[in-house]
Amino acid sequence: MSGIVSYHNDWIAGPQSSPAASLDGAPELAYKAHTSPWFSKGSQQGPLTIWQMLNFARFLWKHDPTFQQGLKRVIGYFLTDLEFYDPTHKAELKEEDIVSYRQILEGKLNIKFALSQILQNYCLYGNVIMSLLPPFERRLECPNPKCRMIHPLSVVASEDNPEFKFKYHAKNVRFEATCQRCGNRGNWNVYDIPGDYRRNISLTLYSPYHFTIECDQFSDKRLYTWHIPSELKTAVTEGNPLRLANTPISILKAIGEDKAFLFNDNVLLHLREPEIIGFDTGGWGIPQAMFCYGVSRYVFGLRKMNEVLATDYLVPMRVLSPAQMPKDGRGFRKAA
Repeated sequence: MSGIVSYHNDWIAGPQSSPAASLDGAPELAYKAHTSPWFSKGSQQGPLTIWQMLNFARFLWKHDPTFQQGLKRVIGYFLTDLEFYDPTHKAELKEEDIVSYRQILEGKLNIKFALSQILQNYCLYGNVIMSLLPPFERRLECPNPKCRMIHPLSVVASEDNPEFKFKYHAKNVRFEATCQRCGNRGNWNVYDIPGDYRRNISLTLYSPYHFTIECDQFSDKRLYTWHIPSELKTAVTEGNPLRLANTPISILKAIGEDKAFLFNDNVLLHLREPEIIGFDTGGWGIPQAMFCYGVSRYVFGLRKMNEVLATDYLVPMRVLSPAQMPKDGRGFRKAA
């Protein structure tokens, strides 16, 4: 039995050496002339880290239209219209309740499009990290106790209102402006007024490239650290009114201190592709694109071969002709 196992292992490894020596009394095999059916570039090479896997999945999505459109067709098949019912089956929902739910799910969340985005990222990356952002309106209050004038931050920081002379200090999260009522200039007080969930609720999908996960294998608890994108940092530091009005204060503080942001467990929802026991994924899901890694290498190799042949044979035909002979005095060509 040990000889058979040795033979099988050598066969998988490729045609480096003959396994005949491991079989007692076995005749010499023409092993070096044939390659193992399990030995290929796609089976012997591949991404090793989660970031390399995500990069390969994104590459496959962008450069393989068959894979992309097939994935979209499968996802679209399961996206049906919404149906509302009482899961307890105790009573039927009232018509006004159904109308209210439709306004939230279809009117504000655009739930069908949101589910399409979630499923595409889940099937591609094997991971979806998302959260529901609480709606709020950020307002600034004049620091003068005799004035206390209040304006929305979008008004104070807008370029259309230069009289406020707004300036944002990112390091210590200060909003400096000049009050138009009392003329006082200083750091204005910040108030985030909670909004109506039914009107302003929003779903945010985060890029998995900006996260690191710490996972405990016993309790299956996870810590999600968000490395704030440089684009958001730059916009906030430069005092972009739109970003300052909609970015939570806790994230503004993390940007000012140039630190990563640690999410609470009950804020994020992480959907991940389950993996069989024996694979240490560090809390991540394995992208489904990895299951067709070898096939994709084979297909891209064939496409490259076709591209080379097409470039060589479908270009305009090359015409070879001898050099022109000089003319004599009468305008005739001189014979060589």
